[in-house]
Amino acid sequence: MKILKHKFKLFLAITLGFSSLIIYPNLVTAQSNTQEDDFPAAPDTGTPTGTSTPGGSRPQKNCPQTKLPLRALVANNGKDFTVSEYPNLLFNVPYASNQIRNIEFALKDPAEMKTVYRTAIKLTGKAGIVKVSIPQQAKYALKANKDYRWNLILYCVGNKTDEPDQNLMGWIRRVPMTSQLKSQKYQSYIQNNIWYDGIHLLAENYFANPNNSKLKADWNDLSKSLKWDNLDKNGFAETVLVEPRE
Repeated sequence: MKILKHKFKLFLAITLGFSSLIIYPNLVTAQSNTQEDDFPAAPDTGTPTGTSTPGGSRPQKNCPQTKLPLRALVANNGKDFTVSEYPNLLFNVPYASNQIRNIEFALKDPAEMKTVYRTAIKLTGKAGIVKVSIPQQAKYALKANKDYRWNLILYCVGNKTDEPDQNLMGWIRRVPMTSQLKSQKYQSYIQNNIWYDGIHLLAENYFANPNNSKLKADWNDLSKSLKWDNLDKNGFAETVLVEPRE
């Protein structure tokens, strides 16, 4: 059994996928990786809370001090839902490219003990908000009413081990579209706990129109309510889409 378990983990570790990744304001590229971890069971209802701020072992050793933390832009309140088969996840990365050795993202299906999607991220410029878009291919599609776990792990320059300096973990569940959500307005998404879609849509609108007083007020109110602390100072600049590589 130990041999079979070892072979199964090895198979998961070498099964990679590559997505469309967007960084604001900098380009993100995809690389392969081999990091794996356990698959805890999800609850029967709702989504469990995760670690939306770092749970790493030693960021103080290799990572420089920053005013803002590495952070997942989610509510982390047990109601982090999406209506999209291919959702977008946002992360505040406070480090410049010359401070990071590697960032890795994985989306996992705990019920079936498998990695749905996996990629590595390489920053090429300044700190910013990174958007990870699940590729729009059937093999990556989220099934309705099912919990998925994601991980974002970061290795800073100076780390020469396989142990990450910082580790974020969260959950996402796709729920069916309802009549209230067909307008695809961020207010409706947020009011109905569709946090991934609501946060993503508001961020896209606000940073595309930073002088819009309504969008700015809504973004600041959301940031305060979720204790994000002035993430808008990073700003979104030109979007660069990196095509997935098989």
